[in-house]
Amino acid sequence: MTKTLCQFVDEDDKEFVTFPSIYNHLIHWFQHKCEMSQLPFFILLLISLPLQVIPQNHQTADERTILLKLKQQLGNPPSLQSWNSTSSPCDWPEIFCTRNSVTKISLRSKNIIQKIPATICDLKNLTTLDLGDNFIPGEFPRQLYNCTKLQVLDLSLNYFMGPIPDDINRISGLRYIDLGANNFSGDIPPAIGRLSELQVLCLYQNEFNGTFPVEIGNLSNLQILGLAYNGKFVPAQIPVEFGKLKNLKTLWFTEANLTGEIPDSFNNLSSLEILDLSRNHLEGKIPSGVFTLKNLTKLFLYSNRLSGEIPETVETLNLVEIDLSMNNLTGSVPEDFGKLQNLQWLSLYSNQLSGEIPSSIGLIPNLKAFRLSHNNLSGVLPPELGLHSKLELVSAEVGRPVKDKRLKEAKGGGDGRFYDMEMGSNSSVESSKEEMPFKDNKELSVKSERYWEDNEGVFNESKMRNDKVFCLAAKGHGMKSRSSKYKLSWILRRRLLRLSTWVQLWDLISMIRK
Repeated sequence: MTKTLCQFVDEDDKEFVTFPSIYNHLIHWFQHKCEMSQLPFFILLLISLPLQVIPQNHQTADERTILLKLKQQLGNPPSLQSWNSTSSPCDWPEIFCTRNSVTKISLRSKNIIQKIPATICDLKNLTTLDLGDNFIPGEFPRQLYNCTKLQVLDLSLNYFMGPIPDDINRISGLRYIDLGANNFSGDIPPAIGRLSELQVLCLYQNEFNGTFPVEIGNLSNLQILGLAYNGKFVPAQIPVEFGKLKNLKTLWFTEANLTGEIPDSFNNLSSLEILDLSRNHLEGKIPSGVFTLKNLTKLFLYSNRLSGEIPETVETLNLVEIDLSMNNLTGSVPEDFGKLQNLQWLSLYSNQLSGEIPSSIGLIPNLKAFRLSHNNLSGVLPPELGLHSKLELVSAEVGRPVKDKRLKEAKGGGDGRFYDMEMGSNSSVESSKEEMPFKDNKELSVKSERYWEDNEGVFNESKMRNDKVFCLAAKGHGMKSRSSKYKLSWILRRRLLRLSTWVQLWDLISMIRK
């Protein structure tokens, strides 16, 4: 039986109590008409639905006006040609809407040269603002304090300068902030540690000439911390407080003028997946707890002053890459490394390691690179090395110096390919009498280590393999080297060519930014 309008109003008028007064008048009018006739339910819908859309259309029009004003204040960049008065802003490529209201703006790589207008915060539902990879000048835009719902802020790869404000915590809802590759200077303010919702903090590649605050250790929700390539930091130790970051997945601290020892509190970073403290001045032993972090996949401690033995007990069974090269490590190569079935890269060169190379390393099924040259090793390379994995690079000074550099055909190659065997300089290491039985017929280069100068500093080959531009690469964005202000070395740019390495990290950030 068709429901009548009178029945609908009598039973459900409670649904209309929040409507504007015009709707209440309509309801009373229909109730009066019901005394005369029974109108079908759909008549009410036909009349009321268009009226309900009016507030949404009005909101969309208001936001379009704001955005067109914003476009004008940004100098009407050609990249925003789609912004016009005849279409809905929700249809513009750079705009994302939720329930017909603007919530996200992405103006990345739009060649913007103007400062950020305060108008942008007139968009009251704005949660995400991405202005990365532009030419925006000036100090940190305090006008963004008025964006009360802002959660994601990306100002990376611009020309911002001066200090980060002491009251930056006024953008209290921030979950993600990337200020990397700018010219910010001074100290990183303690106020950063009061952004209690923060999950991603990226401040890499700036001109900070002060300190970073221990208050960062209070960010209990933090998952990614990127402070790398800030070589002008005042020399400082890693705060013990950082060991409280129980949710931290990535710690990127390359070339940040770190001194002292790696805190034992790092043993508590149970969620840690990537630890990069490379190219600093760290001393002392590697904390044994580092090799008990169950989720750790990448460990980069190369180019420091670490000493002592590598911990013998290795329980980090998910490790994919280990680079402890260019330190002062002594003792033997741990037998437990052979348990790392996911290991692809093992680099221990330029240390003071001694003893024989464990045969178990030759059984690692995924090993692609094995670098142990410039140590005091003895014995022979494990005979299984290359049999069980697609080995591509070996540098272990595998035998006594030979009279000439000769090409040796790999055992079982069968395809006429040759392997370049360039012997190293460990005179106490004896080579196996037989050719190395490499499983794959790929070209294998067995070389002594090399590192050389590029136009911006020392380059070592081991750095080419990693996309350790965590905050940038994880978001899948390229990096332009249009100005020396970035001081981005050739190495850093090369890393961006292999973004697939960081798919998992990108998934994490994508989840956070939704």
